[in-house]
Amino acid sequence: MTAFATGPAGFVGLRVGLGPTVLPAGRHRLRHGHLTVAGGRATVSVPPSPGLDVCAARAAEDLAAARALAPGPAGAHGVRVCLDAGHEGPGPGGYRRRWAVAHAIGPALVAAFANTPGGGWASARLGPRLAAPGAVPGGGEPRAAWAAHRRSGATWAPVTARGFLELDLADGPDWLVPLAVTTALLHDARAAAEALDATAHLGRDAWVRAARHGRADAGLAAAGRACLFAAYAALARQGVDRATRDAVAARVALPAARGPA
Repeated sequence: MTAFATGPAGFVGLRVGLGPTVLPAGRHRLRHGHLTVAGGRATVSVPPSPGLDVCAARAAEDLAAARALAPGPAGAHGVRVCLDAGHEGPGPGGYRRRWAVAHAIGPALVAAFANTPGGGWASARLGPRLAAPGAVPGGGEPRAAWAAHRRSGATWAPVTARGFLELDLADGPDWLVPLAVTTALLHDARAAAEALDATAHLGRDAWVRAARHGRADAGLAAAGRACLFAAYAALARQGVDRATRDAVAARVALPAARGPA
């Protein structure tokens, strides 16, 4: 499979870790996607869906069914958002630009959504992974950077090229806000530009700082707020449903949306 399957961007998928379960290992069909149990942990995978609203609706339905099958601790334990790589050309919809935006916003979103403290990390799930040598691919042309990352022997990256882009930037307990924010920042050209401006001062060490300190790092906290504001504005421009907009608003202390849903 090619690392970057290029074409117009628009589809949205999701993977949500549900944590420990007593279900036997295997794959269980849900209405839209599936529940996978491996190593005593359950993950729900929602298939590529035509837009954020459809993906969120499918995710809510499949997650409710999965929790009935695999009861355990409430909330999400790792949220991975899956988006199209983008087209071959230049501009905001091109895969090069989308790869760059994903890596630019990554540390700010890791800090914003860090929610698994323990062992000195704001994100105990992502911290040790981000601290591993070569966890984040180098800069430059995306295909070359990803090929070099694979040759290095690294087994994980916060942004993975699987034909599509898989962004593993958020802990639980909520999955909707990370899904909406990440999708908005990559799908809306204005929001992407604003997020790039807000994160331009962050260095490569920002990934580890984000996982270690989360929102306690003032620079990352400010960048994260700016990214969430940009995403909220994009969701409003796109007419995304009111419940989703209000969930994002609550995370950035914005007033709830007014007017029709």
